[in-house]
Amino acid sequence: MKGEKRMKNRKKGFIGIVILGMLITFLLCTGLSYDENQKGGEEKKEETTGEEKSYENPQILCPEPDGENGWFQTKPQIQIIHTERQAIVWYELKSASGKTIEGQLKIEKTEEEGSVEETEKEEMFVVPKEFLEEGENLISVWMTETETKEELYREEITVKIDETMPAPPVFSYPFTDDGTICVNTEFEIEVKSEDAVSGISEIVVLHNEMEIGRIQGGEGSVTISPPFYGAVDAYAVDRAGNRSEGSRSAEVLCENEAPLLWITTADTQNGWYAEAAEVAVQIQEPAYEGYSGLKRVCCYVNDRIVTVKEYEREQVTQDNIFLRIEENSVSGEPVQIAIEAEDYAGNKTVQSQELYIDGQIPVIEAEGIYQSMITAETKTAVFTVGDENILENCNIEVWRTSPAGDRLEETDKRNIIWEETEGERKARLVFEEEGKYDCVVTASDKARHISTAEYTFIIDKTSPIIRYVSHMEGVYIPYFEWNYGAEEMIQDFIGYTYQIYLDGVPYFAGKRVIDEGVRILQVTAEDEAGNEADAYAVFTIDHTAPEICWRGVEDGANYEGEADFSIWVEEEGGRLHRLEINGEKQNISADSRIVRYEFCEPGAYYVTAEAEDLAGNKSRAEIQFSIVEQMSAAEHIEKVFSNKGRGTEERERKDEIVWIPAILFAGVLLASVGRLCYRKKRRHRKKEL
Repeated sequence: MKGEKRMKNRKKGFIGIVILGMLITFLLCTGLSYDENQKGGEEKKEETTGEEKSYENPQILCPEPDGENGWFQTKPQIQIIHTERQAIVWYELKSASGKTIEGQLKIEKTEEEGSVEETEKEEMFVVPKEFLEEGENLISVWMTETETKEELYREEITVKIDETMPAPPVFSYPFTDDGTICVNTEFEIEVKSEDAVSGISEIVVLHNEMEIGRIQGGEGSVTISPPFYGAVDAYAVDRAGNRSEGSRSAEVLCENEAPLLWITTADTQNGWYAEAAEVAVQIQEPAYEGYSGLKRVCCYVNDRIVTVKEYEREQVTQDNIFLRIEENSVSGEPVQIAIEAEDYAGNKTVQSQELYIDGQIPVIEAEGIYQSMITAETKTAVFTVGDENILENCNIEVWRTSPAGDRLEETDKRNIIWEETEGERKARLVFEEEGKYDCVVTASDKARHISTAEYTFIIDKTSPIIRYVSHMEGVYIPYFEWNYGAEEMIQDFIGYTYQIYLDGVPYFAGKRVIDEGVRILQVTAEDEAGNEADAYAVFTIDHTAPEICWRGVEDGANYEGEADFSIWVEEEGGRLHRLEINGEKQNISADSRIVRYEFCEPGAYYVTAEAEDLAGNKSRAEIQFSIVEQMSAAEHIEKVFSNKGRGTEERERKDEIVWIPAILFAGVLLASVGRLCYRKKRRHRKKEL
């Protein structure tokens, strides 16, 4: 009887435990979502109770130096900001001259009425600009804990200020002449400057606003080399970047170019005369800005001085002297003429000339070419020079004007060879390259006679160049209108005729064609030499705007959580020209045809797109949609209980996810309670036994 009674009691106890576990599980499931936030907050408070204190360091707000090498050219605005209520900030300022300012910053605490929350405010100290001085100013800032006085932070900065520009540079020279320097060899100019604050970084030396030297430090020198003319300018720069006023040196003339001399004789090229010879002498300083000026010119005939001219300093740069030479040659020897010229820089030039006496008139003829000839073939010309007396000199000068308009001298590169026969000379020239030729043939004899013959002709082997037609190949345009003039469209250095065709039909410039489709443009040309040319281009007329398409969203629709949005241009060759989302322009590549976006943030979206095709046609499209927040797990559980018996397949799946941890917890709890009851009953049983 006692055993049966114990068995009944055990069964009643086990049933009670099961009922108690089910009740606890139900309460946990129904109150899980509502207690989550409160429990989380309590757990967070428990976690933070063991954290160590953290402090916010003060800030020293100082702008970047406006000078160089860490220097300020103007006094900066410096602020010390303190935001930590549990500490005190101390500061000490020391100017360049030793003046100091000390102080502290402390946050005063206040309590809002009806609340235990404390509000904090920042404390700020602005360094007076008048306190800062030129030189190095020291700012020290440290922070101590309010109660323990423990130093928590320390920082020092140096503010270097230099507002004063350096002294203007000073020049020194090895020699001067009446305030100017005139030499024909290189020399050095010393330059020096000073700065009392940051010191001189460099001295920049200029000539005609162009840098010719850069001296590191406060003094140094620059080398002046010929040719050089004018004054030397210099300015100094200190380490803070302050620039001094400019200084200018004395006038400098350093040139080593000797005067130029030309001796010419009247009516002859080689010095042969039938009577007294007229000689012209031209003296000139080199043709550049810097020159010292002519000082003296001496003329000699057979080592005898016949003329001496002297000039004032920098007054004369060129002169002409005319001499009449009456001395005769002796035993066939020439008369020696010598000219000596000297400038004020010490440069000298000597030029000499020999003169003879005789006379006759040459005759010039040409075969194979004629004046004003136009041809498309290579031409061979034979030039013949004859004289009844003795030929002294024969010369051919050739200039070619290229089809591009460049005038080129070809005399030297042709290597002209004269073949001498009895009483005459011949030269053979071949003309192959295209262009307009100007040939000048000159001949002189032993007397003083000169003959000249000129020949002008054109060789054109190239067809005319037709321009701009190739630019139309493969292009897309809204309409066609050809407005190029003949000179702009056809390139040829001689006369020509041309014709324009559109789709095989003669076309007149200026006519507008708007019919859409593929077109063929043809231009033909022929020049006066018989050369022909033509050009073709295939293009498309298109004035239909491109179509803009999108996928993933619909106009006016709402989407939970996120939405994928794609937009593209349907027409091949089209591109998205502009894309805006809620009025903000999006960064897309210049050749984008399709763009995809993923919208995750809740809100309303207004998308505007603009497209452009190869012909420049444009279109615009707009769409609006919204993203709403996705419900949390707790909201889904609450929704399950409020809509019990009416849920969809999706709601049942979400409810299963919420019930899984509750069931697992209930199972663990029941197992623990069962084990505890079993152990207790076992102990009682042992006692009874």
